[in-house]
Parts: sequence; C-alpha cells; structure tokens
Amino acid sequence: MSIAAAPAFTSPEPPRYSLFDARSVFLAAFLGSPVAGAAVMAINDRRLNRSKRAIATVILGIFATIAAAVLGSYFPAAGMAVAIGTALVTKAVAQSLQGKVVEQHVAQGGMLGSRWAAAGVGGAFLAIFVGMLLVGTLGELSKVTIGSNDEVYYSGSATEAEAKSLGERLKGIGFFGNHGASVRLSKDKDGTAVWFVVKDGIADQPQMVSAFANVGRQVAPAVGGFPIKVRLTDSKFKIEKEVMVTETR
Repeated sequence: MSIAAAPAFTSPEPPRYSLFDARSVFLAAFLGSPVAGAAVMAINDRRLNRSKRAIATVILGIFATIAAAVLGSYFPAAGMAVAIGTALVTKAVAQSLQGKVVEQHVAQGGMLGSRWAAAGVGGAFLAIFVGMLLVGTLGELSKVTIGSNDEVYYSGSATEAEAKSLGERLKGIGFFGNHGASVRLSKDKDGTAVWFVVKDGIADQPQMVSAFANVGRQVAPAVGGFPIKVRLTDSKFKIEKEVMVTETR
C-alpha cells in the first residue's frame, strides 16, 4: 500500500499594492493640512476597495481643515503649533482607523507607500491653498489709472467711482503728476483707509508722516468724509505707519 504525498504548502502572494502608514499621513497633513492627510488615507481605502469610506475620509478632512483655518485665524501667532497639532491628530486618526490593516499588510509582505509620495500629496494641497490665497488677494484689488501713470487700487466696499474721485483729488493737490505713484483705498469693518506707498525710511520721519496726514485730510471728502486712516506702506502694501486723521488737527 502506498502513502499519498502530503500537498505542498504554498504561502499567499504578497499584496501588489502599497499602503501608507500613519507617519506618512502625518507628513502629508503637516505640509498640506488635514485634508491632505485624509487624501493619503483615502488612497489606502481605495486600494483596499473601500470607496465609500474613502469619500467619507476626505469629507472629514475638509471639515478638519476648515476648523484648523478658523483656529489659526483666531490665534495667528500660533500658526505652527496649529499645523503640528492638527497633523498629530490626523496621524492618531489614521493609526486608529487603518493602523491594524496596514500592519497586516506589511506582515503579508506588502510594501509601505513612499514618504516622498505622501510629501508630494501634501505639497500639492499646499500649492492649491497658496494659489487660492493669491487669487483671492488679487481679486480684492481692482485699480483705476489716473492720467497715464498713477494708480489707485481699491478694495473692500470701496467703489471705482470713489477710487477715481480720490485719484482726481490727489491730482488736484499735486500729489499725482504722472510719476508712477501708487495709492490704495480700502473700506471695511475697520473704516476707510488711504494707503500711500513710500520709500524706505519715510515712515520713520515725523515731518513726513505729518505731511501725509495732511494729504489724507485734504482727500477725505472725496472718499466719504472723516475719519480716515492714513497708512504708509512699502511697495507690497505692508503697513509701516498708520495715523488716524480727523477733520480737526
């Protein structure tokens, strides 16, 4: 009597896809906000054929990013702390929801996703956010040209007509003379402000500050009356000096 040979044992093939671990999720979230970390988690879900969970993960990431943005707006000085904190929370969520499945994946011979790829996801979201910010900033600043070379930018609730009125008034008092001067008019919750682009050091000279305040006093009727703020800025409208101007000195 012959004895049948026992069937040979074959180990299952390792997964052909890679999964990102919680550290990669942290990297993406730190570079590109929680939604970037959520996108990396969603890639894992898609590779595990969990499409519905992938969509839900991205939605949660969007809400987390909005919450982080609101928190950052209230505490702008703590921007880095907010970025690190939200990235750590996103990492903890990734470990809780996907940690075990990633460990099982590695135990079966599966590969981990590249840290560089996760960083690329974060960088892509960062580029999107920066682009949106730039578009929003440029969208707020419309301008009118006075004469052939001087410009008045305007933003907030300031109108084109007010910008033109300001420009003509500046031309009338001799401030504008086709020399390429730039002035900005803004109207928002903080009131009306006229921004003058000045050379370095001008904002540190009391006599020059007083002279610009006097210009502001002369143009105030053209932009809705007193009070107004006179702001001396650099070429990128970074405020170097601000003076409140009223009808009386």
